[in-house]
Amino acid sequence: MNRQGSFFAGFSAILLMVLVGFSFYCFSEANKKIGGGISAMDNLTCVHDSSDRLSFYLRESAKLSAQQAFHDIANASAIDKNTQTCFTKQHNGENVIQFSSSCMPGTEIIEKMFLSEYEKNMEDFIGKYPEKMPVEISSSFENNIVSSSAKADFVAAQNTSYAEYNLSYGLSEKINVTLTSEQIALEDFSEIYLKSAGAANECKNSNDVKSCIEGKIAIDGWSVAATPENGWVLFEFATKKYFFFEDEGEKFRNIAMKFGI
Repeated sequence: MNRQGSFFAGFSAILLMVLVGFSFYCFSEANKKIGGGISAMDNLTCVHDSSDRLSFYLRESAKLSAQQAFHDIANASAIDKNTQTCFTKQHNGENVIQFSSSCMPGTEIIEKMFLSEYEKNMEDFIGKYPEKMPVEISSSFENNIVSSSAKADFVAAQNTSYAEYNLSYGLSEKINVTLTSEQIALEDFSEIYLKSAGAANECKNSNDVKSCIEGKIAIDGWSVAATPENGWVLFEFATKKYFFFEDEGEKFRNIAMKFGI
C-alpha cells in the first residue's frame, strides 16, 4: 500500500505539472490571439484615421482652390490670353489690359478659366499632403457648383511570428463647393465690365471724371477706384471680403483686378 501510495502521489505530482504546463501554454496562446486581435484593431483605427484626415484635407483644399481660382481670374483681368487678343496700356511700368467690345469678360470663357485654375490648385494641394499617396481626382463645374471626385487606396499590414494581417480600404470622396457659399460670383466680371464701360462713356466730359465714374458704379461685394489717364481710365476693383490664401505674404487679403477703358 505504501508503494502504491507513493506511486499515486508521484503520478499526481507529474499530472499536476503537465496540467499546469498545458494551462500556461493555452494561456500563452490565448494571449497571442488577443494580441493579434488588438493589432488588427490598431490597423483598422490607423486606416480610419488616415482616410478621415485625407477626407478633411480634400474638402478644405477644394474651398481654398476655388478661392485661389477666383483670385487668379481677377489677377488676369478676367481675360484668357490664350484665346483672346487684347491691347495693353502702360501704368507705372505695368501692362494693363484694355477692355473693349472685342476684349471683354465672357461667361463661358470665365467658367472654363475657373475650372482649369481650380484643377491646377487641387493638384498642388494634393502634392503637398504630408502622407504621400496616389490620389485620383476629376472635377466638373455646373450651375455655380464645382464638384470633385477623389479616390485613394489605403493599405495596412502587420506580420508577427503568430500571424499575418492585411487590410486594404478604398476611399471614394465626392466634394461639392457652392461658389455662392464662398461669396464667389463669377458673373461679377461681366457686370464690372459693362458698368465700367457705361460709366466711362457717361463721365468722359465731366469736370471730375473720377468722382463721376465712382458714383455711377455700384456692385455688391466690390469697391472701385477710377484713375483718369491720358485718354483712358484705369479701373481698380477689390472685393470687400478678405479671403485666405495658402502662399507667401499676407494670408488674409482681398481679391483685386485692374483694367483700362
